[in-house]
Order: sequence, then structure tokens, then C-alpha cells
Amino acid sequence: SYVLATSGEDDVALVTVYDKNNTAIYQYHSSSYYVSSVSVSKNGKNLAVAVVSAKQASFDSKVLLFNV
Repeated sequence: SYVLATSGEDDVALVTVYDKNNTAIYQYHSSSYYVSSVSVSKNGKNLAVAVVSAKQASFDSKVLLFNV
């Protein structure tokens, strides 16, 4: 498995997980957070996405965990 972080057509960020056959198996869409880092587990079942946004002169950052 591997993961790509891009910008989406209607999203600030789009994260897509692909399997070994290059088939998209999971997507995370964000309309307000920018992706700073991504990681997928060796077995392809878990995804970690570090995100950041700026609101009212302050930064907000999170690490999001997903079961793929």
C-alpha cells in the first residue's frame, strides 16, 4: 500500500490510499485543513494524516488516524 496527498477539485486536501494493484481503497477529503504529512501502515489497514490550518491569527494542527 501507498498513500498520496494532493489538492482536490473541491477540497483543500485529498489523501488517497492505494493497494498493491494501484487501486484506490480509501480517500480522506478536507475542506479546511492542509496536509503536512501522511503515513500508511505496512499492512495497509491504518492511515495517519497530519493536518494544519490557520484561524483568526492562530494555527490549529492535528494528527488524524483512520482505519482503511
